[in-house]
Amino acid sequence: MLKQLLKYTPEDHPDKNLIVEAIDRIEAVATQNEKVQERSENISILFSLESRFQQELSIQLVEPHRQFILQGRVVVHRYNKDNSIKDVKARKRYHLLLFNDMLVMAKPKKDSSPDSPDLDKEDSKDKEKDKEKEKEDLEKAKKKQQEEETGQLRFVRHLELKECEVEEEPSKDAPKHSYRLQHLEYPFCFSFPDGQLKEKWWNETRQAIAEVKKKEK
Repeated sequence: MLKQLLKYTPEDHPDKNLIVEAIDRIEAVATQNEKVQERSENISILFSLESRFQQELSIQLVEPHRQFILQGRVVVHRYNKDNSIKDVKARKRYHLLLFNDMLVMAKPKKDSSPDSPDLDKEDSKDKEKDKEKEKEDLEKAKKKQQEEETGQLRFVRHLELKECEVEEEPSKDAPKHSYRLQHLEYPFCFSFPDGQLKEKWWNETRQAIAEVKKKEK
């Protein structure tokens, strides 16, 4: 309303500056309220995530400066001394929690989803079975998503982002959708079920690392 009023107020009107000042103050208050709301929602998420861990954490998850970014299941591979992937065929699922300053690695208490579905065994000739299978897969996907978002977790370790770098996986035997997280102590290879999910984690992690290192300077 004030902006509309300003639009039709002549330049030489004595109240024009007052209208501009009022608009600036209202926008400043609205911006502040949005920031307070965002901080409140973030703190609520941190408490919710902390409650999912079965045991007492060795780190304080809820901190005023900490912001939650992303979470999800990922297959983690380790390396041999010659830099080749040690367990390329293994399916060691971890639950990752990405924050603006660290990455938490946890193990899900229960994972009802299969490690590597065998699509070759599906009977594509039987349409009824295909429909039933599709319905079952959808239910499993919903259950898996619910477990990822609310299931109990066991803390494994946390990695400070200021001590990490991400890079494209150089190993020739690496899984298709994967990248390397290089930590000061040891590297990890994270692999994902599809390229879109890999790119999402790749971009968010790189951005978070860049931001935290920028603040360190």
